[in-house]
Amino acid sequence: ALLSKKPPTLEKRVPLKTQMRVPFSQLATPSSAPALKHMSPHTDIVKPSPTSNE
Repeated sequence: ALLSKKPPTLEKRVPLKTQMRVPFSQLATPSSAPALKHMSPHTDIVKPSPTSNE
Protein backbone atom coordinates (compact mmCIF):
# COMPACT_ATOMS: atom_id res chain seq x y z
CA ALA A 1 0.00 0.00 0.00
CA LEU A 2 2.82 2.39 0.89
CA LEU A 3 4.86 1.45 -2.15
CA SER A 4 1.90 2.00 -4.46
CA LYS A 5 1.38 5.50 -3.11
CA LYS A 6 5.04 6.55 -3.24
CA PRO A 7 6.14 5.37 -6.74
CA PRO A 8 3.80 7.79 -8.57
CA THR A 9 5.39 10.76 -6.80
CA LEU A 10 8.97 9.55 -7.14
CA GLU A 11 8.54 8.16 -10.64
CA LYS A 12 7.34 11.55 -11.85
CA ARG A 13 10.26 13.34 -10.22
CA VAL A 14 12.91 10.84 -11.28
CA PRO A 15 12.37 11.10 -15.07
CA LEU A 16 12.19 14.89 -14.88
CA LYS A 17 15.44 15.10 -12.94
CA THR A 18 17.22 12.69 -15.26
CA GLN A 19 16.04 14.34 -18.48
CA MET A 20 16.27 17.96 -17.30
CA ARG A 21 19.18 17.51 -14.91
CA VAL A 22 21.05 20.77 -15.56
CA PRO A 23 18.20 23.17 -16.47
CA PHE A 24 15.68 21.73 -14.01
CA SER A 25 18.09 21.30 -11.11
CA GLN A 26 19.22 24.93 -11.38
CA LEU A 27 15.67 26.32 -11.43
CA ALA A 28 13.58 23.73 -9.61
CA THR A 29 16.08 21.89 -7.37
CA PRO A 30 18.37 24.42 -5.66
CA SER A 31 19.58 21.68 -3.30
CA SER A 32 20.66 19.37 -6.14
CA ALA A 33 21.85 22.29 -8.28
CA PRO A 34 25.27 22.63 -6.58
CA ALA A 35 25.91 18.87 -6.85
CA LEU A 36 25.00 18.71 -10.55
CA LYS A 37 26.51 22.12 -11.25
CA HIS A 38 29.95 20.89 -10.25
CA MET A 39 29.62 17.68 -12.28
CA SER A 40 27.66 18.35 -15.49
CA PRO A 41 27.77 22.13 -16.12
CA HIS A 42 31.31 22.42 -14.77
CA THR A 43 32.70 19.87 -17.23
CA ASP A 44 30.71 21.40 -20.09
CA ILE A 45 31.79 24.96 -19.31
CA VAL A 46 35.40 24.11 -18.53
CA LYS A 47 35.94 22.55 -21.96
CA PRO A 48 33.99 24.91 -24.30
CA SER A 49 35.37 27.97 -22.45
CA PRO A 50 39.11 27.45 -23.12
CA THR A 51 38.44 25.94 -26.54
CA SER A 52 36.38 28.94 -27.65
CA ASN A 53 38.97 31.41 -26.34
CA GLU A 54 41.82 29.68 -28.12
